[in-house]
Amino acid sequence: MTPQILTIKFMATRRPRSNSRTPPVEIDAQPQSKITGDAPSFSPAWYWSIGFVAISLLAAYSLSTFLQGHMMATSQPNISRKSDDIESQPTSPAPKQPKQPKQPKQPKQPKEEITKSPKHIYAAVNPAVFTIYNLDGSQGSGFFIDQNGTGVTNHHVVKDFAVIRIKISDNRQFDAKVIRKDEQSDLAIISIAAPVSCIPINTQSLRSGEIVYALGSPLGMEHTFTNGIVSRQEGKLNLFHTAAIAPGSSGSPLLDSEGKLIGINKAVITKFTALAIATPVQALQELYPNFNCQ
Repeated sequence: MTPQILTIKFMATRRPRSNSRTPPVEIDAQPQSKITGDAPSFSPAWYWSIGFVAISLLAAYSLSTFLQGHMMATSQPNISRKSDDIESQPTSPAPKQPKQPKQPKQPKQPKEEITKSPKHIYAAVNPAVFTIYNLDGSQGSGFFIDQNGTGVTNHHVVKDFAVIRIKISDNRQFDAKVIRKDEQSDLAIISIAAPVSCIPINTQSLRSGEIVYALGSPLGMEHTFTNGIVSRQEGKLNLFHTAAIAPGSSGSPLLDSEGKLIGINKAVITKFTALAIATPVQALQELYPNFNCQ
């Protein structure tokens, strides 16, 4: 393609020195080569080339930007992992506090079988016990079950009498009426017209080996106090124990370790040197359920 030479004319004006008109001076700047003809024109292929180049540059820029962002995103977990590794590095453990030794458990104290001493039981119960003197010379024992003068003894002691003579702990004597009898349980209820002391009852079940006390007039020895243990119980009729009793003790109270009534002594087994029988207090409750010792 032959280069074309372009001719450029520069026009300059000068201010006239006088009022006379001076024709303008023409200055020709004529290069060595001369460009003639019309202005150059560009073909469609030239435009397509320029567009292709521009699109290629834009695509390259976009790809570069995408790759940079992807590299930064993929490199971020490594940084977090490093920070995790730093955080998970073992540190020097804090000194362990010595464990306090466990306090040994205090053993449970066994329940005391005797909650009152024998002398306290005797002092509390003795005023409620009396001795029976019958007209035929026989003797027995008994005790009061309420403060209104209601008492208990054995059926076989008063079976032949409607009125009996009793002597209480302060040596006062009274004529007592027999108001109820029961041969099966060997119990009888008597009554006097005087305020008296009484014995509270214990209706809980008994166990063999529990300590018991008997207080009566064996062989005429008034207010004799003995002790023993429960041997066995046969329902509501018989309670076997080892507290010493003898003729004259019939109708006397059998007491637990707190001085409460658990039976009424009635007999001795002759084949044993120390085995007695009492009627359990449950039989007395059935015979006379209204009594109450406060």
